[in-house]
Amino acid sequence: ARVDDPERLAGVRLVVGLSGTELGEGTARALTDGRISGILLMRPNLVSPEQTRRLTDAIRAAAAEGGRPMPIICIDVEGGPVNRVARLPGAPDLPAGEEAAGLEPGALEAKAAEMGRYLRELGINVVLAPVVDLARPDSRVLAGRAYSSDPEEVGRIAAEFVRGMESAGLATVLKHFPGHGLTALDTHTSVASAEGGPEELKRHSEPFFSVGRLQRQPAVMMSHLIVPDWGCVTAAGGCRAAVSAARNRTDRPLLVWSDGMGMTGAGDAGPAELLAGLLEAGTDIFLTTQPLEGLPEGFAVEAMKEIADEPLQQAHRHIMVFRRSLSGPGGTGGGAAPEEPEPARPR
Repeated sequence: ARVDDPERLAGVRLVVGLSGTELGEGTARALTDGRISGILLMRPNLVSPEQTRRLTDAIRAAAAEGGRPMPIICIDVEGGPVNRVARLPGAPDLPAGEEAAGLEPGALEAKAAEMGRYLRELGINVVLAPVVDLARPDSRVLAGRAYSSDPEEVGRIAAEFVRGMESAGLATVLKHFPGHGLTALDTHTSVASAEGGPEELKRHSEPFFSVGRLQRQPAVMMSHLIVPDWGCVTAAGGCRAAVSAARNRTDRPLLVWSDGMGMTGAGDAGPAELLAGLLEAGTDIFLTTQPLEGLPEGFAVEAMKEIADEPLQQAHRHIMVFRRSLSGPGGTGGGAAPEEPEPARPR
């Protein structure tokens, strides 16, 4: 159905952080009203399994109060050094990087399934992983995170991660397209461009396509790399050619996420200008660690003023389909199934 409320049309693109261990009244109201799509949980938001479950219950209840589909409740759990639940009691071990690559075939799938069941009981429904970047020895940001420098090996291991997590009912998001191994720089703190020519770009991006074919709901996170070979002058999530490259190898709808928009590599513009760039490029989700109260009021509506209506409507439908596919603890659903399949997005 067509959405005429500009706050809902814009807000469905937002996944925001939290400032504490409880759901604040303003954020709860935004979930109820459909002015945000979900919450990114970080380590400071998580004190214990019991507190985390109360928090995610409150997030789901706030969305349900407004008749909204299941909200996105996402977290970074790659294993190894990037594991936001590692300090919680009972959290299973989940290796990453070369440690994961050294496991016997099938072992990582089993470990990912165990972690997925733990996350689902916490009320989390989307895991921002696996890392599908190719390893490079001079990259500090990928140390302990990337599985291998061999595209086929990365594809094999990442596929195990996806199968394990999805068997537990979680959605996965492949990251960071077209591959953070194309630079040694860390886009948390630097502006970086992809190195190498077209063949190297193809080699680094190939695992995203091979693993993406296995996802139940295809989803990919764009890197903050500038990709000169695609004519990009901004980070990949804000470059239409880069987003189109992510979509052009699948005939299924692909949910395209930004990386964290507070990172240096995203650019130094304000939130409205950054979001406008994502919308123009065709990126679906604006992801930020910032809590809602730390973002300018009305910035999302401001960002979409110059964007054509039909792409906004189409993205809204696509995100709603994704959210309806999510489930809560114990298999509780996020809303009625869509009336008809969502068509693939334009490339």
